[in-house]
Amino acid sequence: MAIQYKKIIKDIMGPDAKENGFVLGKNGPAGLFKRTLASYEKRIDSSYVQGFDIEYDSGEDKLVLWSGTIREERSFDKDNEALFRKIIAEFANIMKEKGYTAWKEDEKIPRFSMSEQGFLLKNYNDLSLQFCQDNNIDVDAGIVDKLNYIIEKVDKLKNRRFEEIKEELFKIAAFYATTMLTCDGASINEYKGVDYYAIVSGELGVIYPLNGILRLWLDSKDEWFVYNSCETILSEEEFEALNL
Repeated sequence: MAIQYKKIIKDIMGPDAKENGFVLGKNGPAGLFKRTLASYEKRIDSSYVQGFDIEYDSGEDKLVLWSGTIREERSFDKDNEALFRKIIAEFANIMKEKGYTAWKEDEKIPRFSMSEQGFLLKNYNDLSLQFCQDNNIDVDAGIVDKLNYIIEKVDKLKNRRFEEIKEELFKIAAFYATTMLTCDGASINEYKGVDYYAIVSGELGVIYPLNGILRLWLDSKDEWFVYNSCETILSEEEFEALNL
């Protein structure tokens, strides 16, 4: 008789998950060797969902717990139900000891809502122009000069409450977006998955203007990702020409 993976996970992990606000969600599509056995979700607000998954990798015969930065794996024989129950009990204990606590700490981190992401998408030009006017910024300045100003401006907002400077961060994000949009082939659009984001797409990938500026405000040591965003949006030749 086949092992009832999802039922066993629900029986063992379900009570603690429920107590911490997590419910079973839909599993994503299975891959050639990997499939999600159970996916738990907790919606924090209209744009942010926390979650953890139990994954079975048949290629390497192992079970994997994914929960934020936590990744735990255990060797597994697909026909051994007793071993499966033991591993799931271990995963449940890991979530008790550190998984749920980490998610509670995560809830305290400032973030922009879905509606704010949408507002940026619709109004980034006007917001960027207002930011330039308020700060006497030359709209024709080079990309590197603009990025330097972004980092400098965000740094001046350190050690202040998020709600106090949220509107200013929003304008800086709009300026960041329009700066990236001066690059050839860049475009701004929406990403709609579990969460919703305004993104700028480029040669090699995308950047998330609001999330990027928020990240910079939370940790100034991350300032290099602002410069590296150029590499995502520009072609290799254009990026090298900046001499960063």
